Amino acid sequence: LEGRETAQPGMVKAANYVAEQFKLLGIPPINNGSYFQEFPLLLQTPASIKIKLAEKEYVPGEDYFAVDGSPEFVYNSNEIIFAGFGIVDSTAGWNDYATIDVTAKTVFILEGEPTDKKGNSLITKSKTSSSWKNDRRKKIDIATNKRAAAIFLVNQDFKKTFERMSKRNPLGKLLLDDGTSDKNIPVIYLSLIAVIIFPVPF
Repeated sequence: LEGRETAQPGMVKAANYVAEQFKLLGIPPINNGSYFQEFPLLLQTPASIKIKLAEKEYVPGEDYFAVDGSPEFVYNSNEIIFAGFGIVDSTAGWNDYATIDVTAKTVFILEGEPTDKKGNSLITKSKTSSSWKNDRRKKIDIATNKRAAAIFLVNQDFKKTFERMSKRNPLGKLLLDDGTSDKNIPVIYLSLIAVIIFPVPF
């Protein structure tokens, strides 16, 4: 059946096969005489997200890659705010958003967590890393909840991360089109090389 990728021919073949088996088993259709239920989907392709700057044209896969957001995102350097590591941890008493308002702004976040000169985590106060070090989703959720317009996340191992993400879903991501799916804020991973020439007010 060529696999069962959503909205692909193989899925249609599989669905028709299952429906035929239901019919042979005498299971009546319950959706207005049909075995099928239709629902709208939104295909989000990371390659369609573009970063435009007057000084440089950024290249997808080399300078950045995107995992969420609207079909096209135009970056405005006047609307960017540096939010450190993007961490809010009440237990550790750490809040990178304490003195900034990121509403409708682009948030620039560093990957990882803060450490001292000896490599101790300033969150756990020890050599043991906190969950913030590798859990990017926590940082993204915080920026989203603070109503940021977009997120730039510096990726220290950009090539490895891009290869893993591109293999996971090379055709893009399908979302249930519930009227809000296309309003997800862009999450854009930047390489360290791109960051060097990125106009960010640190």
